[in-house]
Amino acid sequence: MQLRWLPKKRPLSVLDIGCGLCTEAEELVQSGIELTGIDQDGETIEKNRQRMPNVNWIVGDAAHWHTDQVYDAVLIRRPDILMRPQSWQAVFRRLPEWTQGSVIVTTFGKSEAKTAEQALNKIAGKVTCRQTNDPEDSYVIQAEDIQKPQKTNDLVQSLSWDDQPGMVCDVRTGKCTPLK
Repeated sequence: MQLRWLPKKRPLSVLDIGCGLCTEAEELVQSGIELTGIDQDGETIEKNRQRMPNVNWIVGDAAHWHTDQVYDAVLIRRPDILMRPQSWQAVFRRLPEWTQGSVIVTTFGKSEAKTAEQALNKIAGKVTCRQTNDPEDSYVIQAEDIQKPQKTNDLVQSLSWDDQPGMVCDVRTGKCTPLK
């Protein structure tokens, strides 16, 4: 159960991205968590509303969703990162808008865990990834101290090798120049 991965402080506000049926909602709310769940499946969200009307359930795509609320933690369980990489990249880029606290991502497989870990390393002060014995959540990636990334020029990429001087390349033109 994901409760063990969340910060201990209560009350705790948690945004559950891709919440699905959120079968653990009752346990989360009973433990003092103020839960908001977002999922693209309207039927699933409607079932959640009928079961737990006091939880903030949202039908929407988190990659395009806006809120002024900042949560203590963001939870993403078993995302389909490898199936929809562009959508999840957009979600990971937006995480600093939603929390400066913690992000917890669980995955089935190692490849998705590594992809999530790499994305979180760009926005977090500390990221840990560990394998569990849970068949549904085989990997847990925890990110703490979420920060807005520094402004970078996405069109310029710096490359270097141990035995050669570094290069700066303009992705638009493909032109590279050595670093001095």
